[in-house]
Amino acid sequence: MKSNWVVKDLNEEIVNEFSAVFGLNKYQSSILYAKGISSLPSAYNYLNPKLSALYSPFLMKGMIDAVYRIREAIQKSEGIGIFSDSDLDGLTSMTILNSLFDKMGIETFNRYPVGGEDYGLKNKIIDEFYNNGIQLLITLDSGMSDIEEIAYAKKLGIDVIICDHHEAGKVIPDALIVNPKQKGCRYPFKELAGVGVAFKLCHALLMSYLGNFNRLFLLITKDDDKIILFYIRNGIIEKIKTLDNIFELRRQQESLKKQDNILLFALGKDEDLVRKLFCNNSIHNLNILLEDFSDNIKSNKLINNELLKKIFRKNSDFANIIFSEIEYNISKKIKDYISSIIGLVSIGTIADIMPIYGENRIIVHHGVQSIRRTKHPGLSLLLKKMRSNICTKDIAWNISPLLNSPGRFGKSNLTAQFFLERNPKNLQLILDEIGKINEERRKIISEIYTGIVHSIENGEISIGDGLLFIQSDKIPDGLVGLLANQLTRFVNRPVIVVSLLGNKKIIKGSGRTIGNYNLLSVVEPFADMFEKIGGHPKAFGFSALLENIEAIKEKVERAAGKSCKLGYEHIIDLEISLDAVDLEFISDLSLFEPCGYKNEEPVFLTRDVNIKKFFRFGTNMNHGKYKLADSHIEIIGWNMADVMEKHFKHRRADMIYRVERNEFNGFVSPRVIILDID
Repeated sequence: MKSNWVVKDLNEEIVNEFSAVFGLNKYQSSILYAKGISSLPSAYNYLNPKLSALYSPFLMKGMIDAVYRIREAIQKSEGIGIFSDSDLDGLTSMTILNSLFDKMGIETFNRYPVGGEDYGLKNKIIDEFYNNGIQLLITLDSGMSDIEEIAYAKKLGIDVIICDHHEAGKVIPDALIVNPKQKGCRYPFKELAGVGVAFKLCHALLMSYLGNFNRLFLLITKDDDKIILFYIRNGIIEKIKTLDNIFELRRQQESLKKQDNILLFALGKDEDLVRKLFCNNSIHNLNILLEDFSDNIKSNKLINNELLKKIFRKNSDFANIIFSEIEYNISKKIKDYISSIIGLVSIGTIADIMPIYGENRIIVHHGVQSIRRTKHPGLSLLLKKMRSNICTKDIAWNISPLLNSPGRFGKSNLTAQFFLERNPKNLQLILDEIGKINEERRKIISEIYTGIVHSIENGEISIGDGLLFIQSDKIPDGLVGLLANQLTRFVNRPVIVVSLLGNKKIIKGSGRTIGNYNLLSVVEPFADMFEKIGGHPKAFGFSALLENIEAIKEKVERAAGKSCKLGYEHIIDLEISLDAVDLEFISDLSLFEPCGYKNEEPVFLTRDVNIKKFFRFGTNMNHGKYKLADSHIEIIGWNMADVMEKHFKHRRADMIYRVERNEFNGFVSPRVIILDID
């Protein structure tokens, strides 16, 4: 077996426990453990990605101040402007905030980079906001690097709220900042897309209009005869107190009576005593409240008391789940709004290549379901040409590249119109135009990529031991990221691509990386050499003076050195026989959806596969297909014809692969997609 094939170890005891408690088969339980899930509570959360489990948006630094400033602007009828990035993350952010303001009857002035405009705010754009009477500007998926521009806005009397997810630099703008990555932010999940942070801002604004906003709740429960007190405000546990017994609670009775709302859970025989202690307070039993929400909760099987008692053995854990569920269900208007926009949040999250775990997995899980039943005019029209049961792959491979294409050619207004337009005839014209641009993108990328690969294979471009740095006057600057992404997979190392097209003084580039290698951290120490730089460890973009690019190349290559030639490590979830792979097996894997970056589809290993026949296919005959001596399963290797033909000579091979349903002419069959072969 190859040295970069890593088969995960299994704990049979935990695997068997998963099967017993959750009713999973052994394959499902084994894969669940292989994904790093090793306890019943973590398994429950993974298998039940509930919106109520999302963290309170008020945990995010700056959120409550941002909400108060927006409410002030609404109350005073101030002009509100929205500036977003021009990619899908930015434009979906703009769409969901617009959707909320529309429902509130508030008009906004919207702007995003168009034509040849660079990423981020510019003074001339701020002048547009000023000339349109804007007094509060909200930036979405941008703003963290716009220090001077935001200072200019402040000088003009425009307050700025930055709603962003990019890494903060050494200097931060003079603005209200809502960003989980900013210094001092205690928000637990740092990997939200820009649209994820915008969603949190919208949710917080809506929550601020509820009667429970800023009210303190005291939740009293009991674990092992100890009394546990939770002080909860805006969905945040502010303080936890543990008392040795019920008599200690009596001694603190006077101070606790000051609480507005007291919630009781699983106190048993002590409940009557607690009720007497706080007879003048508003007291609620959490289980009775749960019954009050039975239509919203129990009918959707969001709360299963008996199952939860097996999994969360402490009343305190159980109580917080129920309280979160009740809080989420308390406002139908908020739930309806979230349901209407969560699909857009998932599109922006997937398009921006954010990791699909934690909160992102919850968002995408519900987002995909929402898109399937969407009432959004543009998405409804687009989905007519696709299968109804779409998944994350459809968003990543079809929807996102299509809708991102206009922005790559300076026509982001088309994508914005797609999201905001309501007239079906106009939408069809917009979609037709986007489709033409997307085909042009595919053609250009294919030609440039093929040329670069040919030059690498012929030795005209040396890839050396470090990162690959490509400069070309044939690459449009809107395509540098896509090209870097494709080349990264080909050369199996980080890639930076720079566009020299058009003899511009300021040029654009993009970096992509492999595995867990953080290329952005290698480049950031030289930030003063760039005009602008920003992004994520896996993907970033920049602009720089043409005269600086050779010095940048030299410094970055030296800093990366040989450390970036990591090779791709194949992590294998499970070793199985190909006999196990049938349609039922593949259907059972839907349990692990949604999958994506850092939460990949399950990977399997089968040793000593008996190969009967080999075929080449495709326009360039670069794809391979095996037929086996003892199975009818179709085995495909995309762009792997050469290596598959080499192993066919021996008629046997070990292979690692993913599995999928193959639908052709109404016939459905299991299919294996080879990832590597030995």
